[in-house]
Amino acid sequence: MVPYRGIRRSLLFVPGESERKFQHALKTAADGIILDLEDSVAAHLKPVARKQVNRLLKISDFAGKERLVRINPLSSGLTEQDIEETIAGRPHTYVIPKVSVPEDIQQIDRILERNEDKYGFPLGSTGLLVIVAETPASMLYLREIAASSKRITGFTWGNEDLITALGGKKIRDDAGELIPLFHIVRSFALLTAVSFNIDPLDAVYANFKDLTGLSKEAQDAADLGYIGKIAIHPDQINPINRHFEISDEEIAEARELVEAFEVARANGQNTFAFKGGMVDEPHYTRAMKLLKRADRLKNRMKF
Repeated sequence: MVPYRGIRRSLLFVPGESERKFQHALKTAADGIILDLEDSVAAHLKPVARKQVNRLLKISDFAGKERLVRINPLSSGLTEQDIEETIAGRPHTYVIPKVSVPEDIQQIDRILERNEDKYGFPLGSTGLLVIVAETPASMLYLREIAASSKRITGFTWGNEDLITALGGKKIRDDAGELIPLFHIVRSFALLTAVSFNIDPLDAVYANFKDLTGLSKEAQDAADLGYIGKIAIHPDQINPINRHFEISDEEIAEARELVEAFEVARANGQNTFAFKGGMVDEPHYTRAMKLLKRADRLKNRMKF
């Protein structure tokens, strides 16, 4: 069995100890819920949060949404305990923070394999969504991290932890735009994910009250090639989903281009005029990728 690869327009963080927030998240249109054991949970509440996460995984079908758990990083010493006390609830995917080198993923892979074997789950069936760029070192090992495990189905990137590690002062300029460093991080995370057939998910937009800024950033991400975005508040879900949908017009034009290209290729042409412009192999490939993703959206693939 392979790890979950359903639709991921929006994944919503929920503090692991809060059943109230979890129940609210179930009512949203989020494609997945990330039960958090890391940053949103105070140190003294982490044991409670683990038990609550395990319980919620066991009693809820998550309204058909992806079931994710963000664990604590290896540097915390809590990673193995987080997995051991929640995997029985059968999460689809673990979200892995503060990854620096491929060996981090390989160590977590081994922990998961031991626990899958313990519970009789198919080996390799639990997926990983890796948060890169939370440490400076991770940016030097993106390719190696992406290649470190077949469990990896998603990449997202962090900014708050990175600016802290760098000793920097701000992530955005006075106009609310990402400073150049974070455009580079965002671009390399996307390039690496796509190169390894990993779902690219854009980073959180921390100001949850600024839905205008969120919408702009989500549209920018979609234009670049990201397939979804991480959310920290239920109000962010609908704006995010809207920007990562594919319109009927886009689907129709992609189908028309594919059909025209296949006719042209059968006649020995790999370049031809289409709606006032010249198209060739990259346009065909892009149209096919759009149609494949549109099919995922339509079918809302489940685990």
